[in-house]
Amino acid sequence: MGWPSVGVGVFVTSAAHPACVLLLRQPETAGAAAVWGLPGGPLRGGEAWELCAERTVYAQAGLRLCQLSVSAVLNVVLPESHTVLILMRGAVEGEPPHAPTSSCEGWEWTAWGEPLAQPLAAPLATARARGVDPFAEGVCAIVTQPPRYCCAILRDPSGALLLEARPPSASVAGGELTCFGGKREPGEEPLACLLRECREELGWAPHDAARAVDLYVDGALVAFFFTASAPPRAAPLRLEPGRRAVWMDDVRRTHADGVPLSPWHACVLRALQAGDRRADFCSEPGK
Repeated sequence: MGWPSVGVGVFVTSAAHPACVLLLRQPETAGAAAVWGLPGGPLRGGEAWELCAERTVYAQAGLRLCQLSVSAVLNVVLPESHTVLILMRGAVEGEPPHAPTSSCEGWEWTAWGEPLAQPLAAPLATARARGVDPFAEGVCAIVTQPPRYCCAILRDPSGALLLEARPPSASVAGGELTCFGGKREPGEEPLACLLRECREELGWAPHDAARAVDLYVDGALVAFFFTASAPPRAAPLRLEPGRRAVWMDDVRRTHADGVPLSPWHACVLRALQAGDRRADFCSEPGK
């Protein structure tokens, strides 16, 4: 496979377009269709990350960046390639020129919390699949390997949670309430895992999942928790045998329908209520 390549992608933001990022339509190339992606490109030898971001955004979008910061660093290992992806965020004033260039045949401001135009370039698709949030203040997510588990915090408009009551015989969290979700399959991206698990466990999947809290157990990253809109209470759900869907109207509670909340999931929900993006659970308190 050889040495990894290093690329820089930039979440370009603007006060004139709140909660949006600038996507560029990259032209069709030999054997590949046109795709939507982030401005950016390969890091040159000896080049600083921020200079690469400034250079590529100006070359591709004709805009000058300010207020640069690092959003995430992703280690992307595939059977045929290895890439270190540095994702930065910067603000601009004004709009890109409408004239197409060799690297951009169009652009649009897109709300990050909404479905993105398709198809996506590989760096943008990876950022999306791993739950990177360019608008998370003060957080740089360095993810060398996605965690083992991915779960969904499903909330209705009132803030009530839809949880799963697991049977006592369950191998994980038996006899407890948990968020819906489960274990990633080999090579599966976190968002894909979350949607698959919801379809398997509920017969339904959310459309607006956003990574919200990362769970660490004894200092090790164990799970990504995504927030998403719950299905309507009257929606027909298809649960796995022996499992029940339970609504918890007061998220401060530790029980619902006589079933206790899993300690791991209780730890995550406390972090979410406090506005924290990281939850730390210690299996042996005091050590």
